[in-house]
Amino acid sequence: MHARDVPQTPAGEPRAAWPDEVVFEEKHEVHSYIIARTMNIETRKKGDVVIVDFQGRLAVGVGDEVLPRLVTTLLDEGNRKILLNLSEMDYIDSNGLGELVQSLKTSKRFGAQLVLLKPQDRVRKTLRLTNLLPMFSVYETEAEALKSFTA
Repeated sequence: MHARDVPQTPAGEPRAAWPDEVVFEEKHEVHSYIIARTMNIETRKKGDVVIVDFQGRLAVGVGDEVLPRLVTTLLDEGNRKILLNLSEMDYIDSNGLGELVQSLKTSKRFGAQLVLLKPQDRVRKTLRLTNLLPMFSVYETEAEALKSFTA
């Protein structure tokens, strides 16, 4: 996703946000995506690892398909080490689970690694109950997760 994908308004003219609008800002290697006020996604880099920080919900109607599109964009840019930080994701439904699985499959197809960082209890329980947790490498600290990419 690039800044050119976000509609622009003439300078100085306010406008109301659309419900599914993606807002893009670049702040020193941090990219922010605010989706429908219920999910915020920021990407940052540590070495050759892209860290995707989630905040909020990954559910139907909340930025549908945003995660697979973001992962595909990161892969197209040549990134092969992706860390999904779920420590601030407070809810995931079946649609969000599908997006996680799709993202993992896409990453593998590109020969990339995609790992999860510290899913909250509610998200971890959902992954466990659906038998999806074993598909992912999951780490409790960012340092552990970053170290896993060098192994």
